[in-house]
Amino acid sequence: MLYIYNYTIRWLWAYFKSISQPNTSQTRLLSFRSHLLFKMIKYLKPLQLFQESRMRGTVFLGLNFTDKFVSLSISDRFKSYATEFGAFPRDERILDNLVDKVQECVSDEYNTLEGIIIATKLYPVGPLVNIHTLMEDLCKKGKFESLKYTCWKDNTASRRTDVECNLDFDMLDDASRSLGGRGGGDLLDMLSAKRMLQTSLDVLNTLVERER
Repeated sequence: MLYIYNYTIRWLWAYFKSISQPNTSQTRLLSFRSHLLFKMIKYLKPLQLFQESRMRGTVFLGLNFTDKFVSLSISDRFKSYATEFGAFPRDERILDNLVDKVQECVSDEYNTLEGIIIATKLYPVGPLVNIHTLMEDLCKKGKFESLKYTCWKDNTASRRTDVECNLDFDMLDDASRSLGGRGGGDLLDMLSAKRMLQTSLDVLNTLVERER
């Protein structure tokens, strides 16, 4: 009888000790997932990202957030020019739409996506965007194997940016008015990513040339 009692006590002690400690296999799994996520997402400073990719024929995707829209643009493979890559409303489908756009870039066999350049502003409009959380969510939802990104302070402009974006605006504004479409303010928002990406390309190319 005493043997059964002692055995029961030892069993209960082992049981409560086991449930009081974390599940090591589950802990390892969570740690492994975090490690994979860390490997999938890589933040670089703008000049570092540009220098690492300059000799590769890859493209950058530009993102800019306004109070109404998410504007997108894409660079050429020489990282000299930016073109519009669409815009969509800033609503509850923002993450799904971003995944679709990034997937479109990733799937393009002619234009390999190098990284994403995201505009940040001194005086942001609309709800604040946590860039790093957004990139984590984008990588998880899209199941992208790797994703490099940087942030660009959208408070400068180059001469070429002003000329090209003004021409684009005039053309789009005329077309929009002829069709009874959106006003000038919305069109400027839709072109904001191109303006930001073109400026960043001009500035970064100039900095690299000066270092030679």
